Amino acid sequence: MEENIINYMNNIEKTELSREDKEFEKYLKLFKERFGRNAYIAEPSGTKQQTIEAIKICLDKNEDILDQLLYPNDNQELLY
Repeated sequence: MEENIINYMNNIEKTELSREDKEFEKYLKLFKERFGRNAYIAEPSGTKQQTIEAIKICLDKNEDILDQLLYPNDNQELLY
């Protein structure tokens, strides 16, 4: 599995995406591998960079707290 991640990351670097898009794709993949679900950009005003920073926190803490980070004032349980 680790080899697949490394190959995926190397392929992202070779694509024609912007630096921000490459970084975003990298962190989406890392999040999916670690937590088994897709990450997303918070609506309606979220940014890729905001999502990247939230994913970094999740990876650092080894906890899937993405919903809490992107929607800190939302007390409702989110469905995904």
